[in-house]
Amino acid sequence: MPRNRSYHHKLRILMVEYDFNYDDLAVAIGRCHTYVVQRMTGKMAWDLDDVYAIRAFVNSFTYKGEPEIIPASHIAEYFPPRQCVPLGKGV
Repeated sequence: MPRNRSYHHKLRILMVEYDFNYDDLAVAIGRCHTYVVQRMTGKMAWDLDDVYAIRAFVNSFTYKGEPEIIPASHIAEYFPPRQCVPLGKGV
């Protein structure tokens, strides 16, 4: 299966818009930089707890009364299913 270079495209857009990076995500979910890189590049799948922690982190950028940046009903848009490429596969 060829590697798709657009893994988590919508999340990457938010990273630019709200000025945070992989290290910020790693701290937010209590993981290391490499862990985040492997998931953002599609080498490994996100843990559901990570997804909710990232959602909470991103939503913390909103002001009181504003709608959530990643509503629960839109999680699949930011963390699409079946975007995991097993390690050692793809290019």
